Amino acid sequence: MIVAGLRDSLGIDYAEAFRRFAFLSFFAINALAGFAALGLRCSLAVSVAYVVAVAGAQLLLFHYWWFPWTNVECILFFLLVFAHLFLKGARLSVSYAIIFLIWLFHKETAIFVPIWIMARHLASIELAFHGSRGRSLVAFIAMFWRRTALTFGLCVAMIASSIFITHLIRHALFVSQHYGDAPSTILFQYWQIGRNVEFVFQSLYRVLSLDMREWTYGAILFLWINAVVIAIFVTAARADGKKRENLMSISFLAAAYSIVAFAFVNLPEADKFVAYIPMFMFAHLVIVRDDAAELGS
Repeated sequence: MIVAGLRDSLGIDYAEAFRRFAFLSFFAINALAGFAALGLRCSLAVSVAYVVAVAGAQLLLFHYWWFPWTNVECILFFLLVFAHLFLKGARLSVSYAIIFLIWLFHKETAIFVPIWIMARHLASIELAFHGSRGRSLVAFIAMFWRRTALTFGLCVAMIASSIFITHLIRHALFVSQHYGDAPSTILFQYWQIGRNVEFVFQSLYRVLSLDMREWTYGAILFLWINAVVIAIFVTAARADGKKRENLMSISFLAAAYSIVAFAFVNLPEADKFVAYIPMFMFAHLVIVRDDAAELGS
């Protein structure tokens, strides 16, 4: 719809509108990386380095099935995870609500807004338990069960609304698709687990046999990405304070994305991994900068 809007408002053809949208959206992603680094008091040189790294990561993930919504999704992930470092209290809650409402009408990955909220909540509980001394697990759970139940209920309602609205929009705007004559409705219509298991094993075999092919790239990259996710979790487990909480929350979010991706994403489509870019930048800033590590509500 954004590309079509550019086409109609500027009086250009769809291909030119798509090129302009791609330029603007890639620029927005890189600008967000730079502004996030500058906002956390990184030097200009370091901020430029982050921009170059983010731009390079996009080139690494570029795929000929790169859709317009991929860039918008990356922008939304940037806003989602970095809002926590810059906003607090009611402003943070309002920002989550706005991001979720925009994401609802963009793609079914709006489910990662409530998943991030739950990840933040679980990370705060884990930090409190880590800092407790001599308190039993049962007594500790009793302290937080009401707040956890409310947060969990809210997140479940948000996930359900995301899936339902995606179902309505896809039926209302459906034109055609590759698989069958009916629109894909919810996340669970096309499982990819069996196919992705096959991709991973075949890709590992071809790498060990020095027989690389284009479609093996995404599966191998997915394994490397999740090695980074594990490394972030291990680093979080060795940290304390806000650094521990921030790293735990981003590792929870990245792990949830990996689970969903392995279940529903065709792994050779490496463009689906752009969501990890803001997550990993967030983690790197928290690890290397103490002032960033201590931010957040």
